[in-house]
Parts: sequence; structure tokens; C-alpha cells
Amino acid sequence: MSAVPQPTPHVDEQWWGSLRELRPLLDSGYLGDFQEASRDTGGGFLMECPLYPSEEHFVHVLERRADHAEFGCSHECSEEAIRARVLDFQALVATAPLDGLDESAPLPKMGESAVDLAAARPGSASGPCVSLRDYVALERPPLDPYLATRDDRTVLLAAETALLSAGPSGLGKSLAVLDLAGRLAAEHPSDWLGFRVRAGLRVLLLSFEGSDEDTAERVASIVPDDARDRFLVWDRWRAGPPPRADDGGLERLAAEVRRHAVDVLVIDTGSAFFGGAHDCSKGIPEEAFGAIERVRELAGRPVAVIVVAHTKKADRTGARVDELEEIAGTFGRKVDTAIVMRRDGERGPRRRLVFPKTRRGPEPPAKVATLPTEADEPPRLALLHDLDEPGVKPGTEVEAIAEFVRAQPGVVSPQAILERFDISDGTLRARRPELERLDISYRRRPAVAGNAYGYGADEQWGAEGALFDG
Repeated sequence: MSAVPQPTPHVDEQWWGSLRELRPLLDSGYLGDFQEASRDTGGGFLMECPLYPSEEHFVHVLERRADHAEFGCSHECSEEAIRARVLDFQALVATAPLDGLDESAPLPKMGESAVDLAAARPGSASGPCVSLRDYVALERPPLDPYLATRDDRTVLLAAETALLSAGPSGLGKSLAVLDLAGRLAAEHPSDWLGFRVRAGLRVLLLSFEGSDEDTAERVASIVPDDARDRFLVWDRWRAGPPPRADDGGLERLAAEVRRHAVDVLVIDTGSAFFGGAHDCSKGIPEEAFGAIERVRELAGRPVAVIVVAHTKKADRTGARVDELEEIAGTFGRKVDTAIVMRRDGERGPRRRLVFPKTRRGPEPPAKVATLPTEADEPPRLALLHDLDEPGVKPGTEVEAIAEFVRAQPGVVSPQAILERFDISDGTLRARRPELERLDISYRRRPAVAGNAYGYGADEQWGAEGALFDG
């Protein structure tokens, strides 16, 4: 085996001289100026250098200026030597303090490795290992929540985190995620199921399900108008198949994330995306999480990711189960937050959301929400109550209405309640959330002609549904 050619001292001096001339640029903290500022430096290797110099870039420069005649050097530098210089340069950038290189900090000597370079940094005399006292005392930027509890004790989504939304098919988990994504891209902060939502983020939806027409109608009905310029959709109907988690797909996806400065990536569904590189027949495996990390690396952005997935068993209302184990596959072990949606009650629009995993704060209480019951309402989940909230106080008008409804042989019309309690329609509408907490839901009546609605318990609605089906 032949020895690896080494760079000449002249080339090394030229290289480190370039680094010295770039020190003010590094100090400025704006590495994006490399492309322009490096044109005037003495270092040929840094000519036209992009944001972070890559091995491929330097090899390309080497091929164009192999003899370095313009620098007074006739030696042909080897690719191995260039690679060594690239690694040293990247180590220099990676180990620089956030506010740039201290002018008093020595630049690495010729031949120093990345480990030697780290040890040469001021305040790091012991190399990459520091005492626990110093480690704990380091200043860290506060987490900027995208989705959090009102008191910020629990952060469900932030930069460089992943949220998994799972549930049985047909319950509306994709609608709930679309609602959240639209609020993240909206002009002003808002509320989603009792959580605080940051606004003004750039969102990219990667949807693998539904037709062109259905997707357009669904997104248009749920995403706010002031979010539409920041809410991006991968147009798989005209631009070709969407990217999947294979190498080529990740590169395509990362290029768009970088080009559009995406903050939040929504993948619906995860099994379709990760199935490009992994066996997802039994759910998404945890090793598939590497694809998310790879997209962040290729894009150079701390993108947050929301993944829609399925639970591995049918909805089991009332059963005592570990919801995290109900998510198909082992992908849930790697995410920061997991939300599982299940049906609340035997039938109807109510949904129960539980939070079996929250890495950044205590687990929020489970929530009961409902899909709209009127056809002209946007298909958004509306919060009814947290499961740890106290019940409706006995003896109130709401409890009396609930008792009246349950005492009837079937579903009760709004007019019957208004006449019995001498209240207005507006007052009855305002009582709906409390009635829901007492298991009295308001729905459209399939057994009655026209656009008729009513109030009833699950058994009453079940009987009316059976009558209609018969």
C-alpha cells in the first residue's frame, strides 16, 4: 500500500493563512458571507466557498487549480491532503464560541487534529470533557415552544422535536393535525384544545392520502386564510410522487425544507413515508427516526416534525390500556410527544385525547373534544373539558336538563327542552359543553327528515341509529 501523500509546508501555510484572514468573518458570526468575502483572501481552497465547506467542494476547487500556480506553488496537493484540511476547518468552525473566535485564541498549528483543536480553545484546557459544575453552569438558550400548556410547564412541540399523533382510522386525527398545523402558520397566536400555539411558522404538508380534490377541500376548510402563504403543500398530483424515506427522497425533501425555510414538517401518514426504506407492515420501527435526523442534517434546519400514524388495534373504549403501546410499531419511543386519539363513547363525534409521552414536562390531563355536528362548520375538534375537571355541580339547571333528556324514550328535540325549561335557544347552545360532560350530546338526527338535530345519551342515539338503519 502506497503512503498517503502529504501536503507541502507551503500549502499548509497558505491554508492556515486563509483561516487567519477569515477570522474577522468568523467573528462576525455570518458564515454566509464566505462566498463573497473569500474571493479576496489569499487561500485558493476557500475561493467561492459556500456556507460550510464540504469535502466535495474542496475536491472541485482542487481539480480546477491543481498546480496552484497563481499562489507560487507547483505541488499537486492530494485529495487526502485536502480532506484533512476540510476536517480541520470544519472542526475550527464547530468549536468556535457562539460569539465568534476570540482574537487571542490561537489558531491550530499545522497538522493538529480536531481533538487538538478542541483542546486549544479558551476555557477548554481539558478538551471536550468538562466538570459537572461547569457543564451545569453553561448558559443555554431558552426553549421556544411551538405548542405548550398555558403555563409553559409542558412543551409538546418546538424546534428540532417530533410529535406523533396516532389513533384508529376514521376518527379525524388527520383533521386535528391539519388544524394544529394551520394555527402554527397563522398570523397570530391561538389556542388548540387548551394548548397555547405559536404563530408565524412556515409549515410543509407531505400528504400521502386522499385525492387532489379532497385534499384541497379539506385543507381549505380548516387552514386560516392568513396562514395560506406560510402553509405549503407538496403537490404530488402535478409534481410527481412525494419523497419517501430512501436516500433520494430525503435529499429531495431536505432541499425543499431548506429552500422554503420550513419550520414544521407534517407527514401524513408516517407509514407511507418511512415505508420507502423500512418495513412498516407492523407499524413504524424506531430506527426510521434516523430519516428525520437526516432531513435536518441535509437541510441545515432544526425543523420540527409532526407524524400521523395508526394504532395497531381497534378502538377499545373504556379498556385500561397503555396508549403508548397501542401505537403501531416502536417509533413512539423516539419522539418527544405522543398523542393518542380514541373515541369517547360508543358512537358520535366525541373524541378522547391522551398524552402517554411528553419528554419536556409533566403529562397533560386527557382531554375530551368533539367534531362539529352541523354540516356548515369547519371540521375542527372543539375542546369540551379536561378529564380531571370537576363534574357539573348537582342541582344546577344543566343537570336538570340532562336528567330530563335521559328520562325520555328517545332523542329529544331542542324545542322540547326550550319549552320545558323556559330558556332561550342561545342559553341552550351555551349549555352544550356542560351537557357533553354529563354524556348528553347534540347531533344530527338521521331518523328524522330534514336538517333536524337533537339531544340524547349514547343509548338514545344508538337506538335511533338502529331504527334508521332498519
